[in-house]
Amino acid sequence: MENFITTKSPGYELIDAGEGEKYERFGMVRIARPDKGALWKKNNAKWEDVSLVYEQKGQRGVWHKREDIPKEWTVIFDEITFALEIKQSKHLGVFPEQYTNWHFVHEETKKVVEKKKEAKILNLFGYTGGASLFAAKAGGTVSHVDASEYAISRARLNAKLSGLSGISYYLDDVKKFVEREIKRGKTYDGIILDPPVYGRGMGKGLSTTVWDIETDLAPLLERLPKLFSNNFSFLVISGYAFGYSHLSYRQLIENIVPKGKLVSGELLIQTDSGILLPAGITARWKK
Repeated sequence: MENFITTKSPGYELIDAGEGEKYERFGMVRIARPDKGALWKKNNAKWEDVSLVYEQKGQRGVWHKREDIPKEWTVIFDEITFALEIKQSKHLGVFPEQYTNWHFVHEETKKVVEKKKEAKILNLFGYTGGASLFAAKAGGTVSHVDASEYAISRARLNAKLSGLSGISYYLDDVKKFVEREIKRGKTYDGIILDPPVYGRGMGKGLSTTVWDIETDLAPLLERLPKLFSNNFSFLVISGYAFGYSHLSYRQLIENIVPKGKLVSGELLIQTDSGILLPAGITARWKK
């Protein structure tokens, strides 16, 4: 097991966490929002300095502004720009706990490009494009797939803000997309997956598209070797479900990848005082 830790940067900081909440800084905007993994006592006395507070009300929630801040702003991770937006969800459009995975994707894509002058990367459940952007930054040609029209639009915006090209966007059901790529004889040098526990398509013609990790993940992974190129170099999968172990992901991909280096562990974010907040799980394989 390895711990993959996101630490303080100019674009992001986990100031404190505890009592079911986390206190973060995105750029210059400080926010407090729920996090059921923060079971301990709060450590930082400056929670009153937050700019935005998210209050959960039943199945929905509401943001309370304590300062006059814009509805949208940007943050930068390693020269990659993300547009953030206040919506009904507690999510803003970027997941900082993925930073170590983004770095992994960047480094492995760069190795492929250096070896064969190109790298074809597939990003499934691509959301707002973090992994796609870091792969493109390394010189990769990326196929970015998501069943949410909103997510695709934000991914395009982030690429534009970052001055990056080389990404093709597909508003599609991931399972159907993979099957079509297999029929077309397409192959990839690296594959990224960030599947939700449950999801429903939110784009034109996708309203009946449903994803359930318990029934859909294993069959999807079993099909992926059909997309491996002769130079297939890396695969990374991550998730956020409490109740699942990183070993579940590790053992799932262990059966489909060639011999290489396979590691798994928790995605963690470190507070200013050194406390580690669990934020997800991941498994990574590289050639």
